[in-house]
Amino acid sequence: MPDRSTCQSLIDAVERYFELMFDNDVSRFDQVFASSAQLHGLRDGKLRLLAAHEYKNALATGPSPKSRNAPRQQEILLVDFASPTQAMVKVRVRIDTLLYLDYLSYHCINGVWLITAKSFHQVFSSSLFILSGDTKRRPTDASTKHCSQCPEALSAQLQASCGYW
Repeated sequence: MPDRSTCQSLIDAVERYFELMFDNDVSRFDQVFASSAQLHGLRDGKLRLLAAHEYKNALATGPSPKSRNAPRQQEILLVDFASPTQAMVKVRVRIDTLLYLDYLSYHCINGVWLITAKSFHQVFSSSLFILSGDTKRRPTDASTKHCSQCPEALSAQLQASCGYW
């Protein structure tokens, strides 16, 4: 099991990812994604593949959720360490009216956790929740409350960070 500082540094990296997804500040992109990262997801039944530089350009050219005053929603659902330098993190993140479930593969490269692969799935458009005023959704699986790989104190921090527990 990784030590407390390793867990915390990974959680900090996930927070950087959440910030980037909200403000699209690509000046910090290289602090979140490895230059060799690839992103995969299905759109209209077809596999979409983006290289890191293509994704960076997409973020740079579109309006950010922050600039559109979109509500923020982000949750860490799972942290799984393969080793002290490799981990997978499952997150739910809202980007404008779209809610995504992302699987983020992280590697600790030169002491910095970077995303080396991202698999994304569009869960639904959250515009229905905007209309109803429900901008926060509770995860339905209670098992997502605990990180089995991290110290209990960090699990409490994960619980507190999403605002639902």
